[in-house]
Amino acid sequence: MGKDVINKTFNTILFFYLLYVDSVFFLFEPRPQRNAPWYMLYDSSPVMAIGVAVLILLVLIVWGAALSRAFWNRWAANVFKVREITYDEAMALVLMFAILVS
Repeated sequence: MGKDVINKTFNTILFFYLLYVDSVFFLFEPRPQRNAPWYMLYDSSPVMAIGVAVLILLVLIVWGAALSRAFWNRWAANVFKVREITYDEAMALVLMFAILVS
């Protein structure tokens, strides 16, 4: 596989990933004087809400690892002259940063 470059397609995918992440934050972030939309789903069906939350988390991890790997291999490896990483290493980075941020 040849060297990939950052192009419009990659930037579009990254944009939609960030849009997805912001949508998740919108669902879970409480607002003053009213509940987040997530709480309405949780109040009506806690089991379904937990299932949806787990699904959202899995999508964020899998998609985030794929985008992290692509970003690293397309940009960081070229700019800083470091080796490319595998999907498993990207997954580890995403999980590590998630732990550090929380």
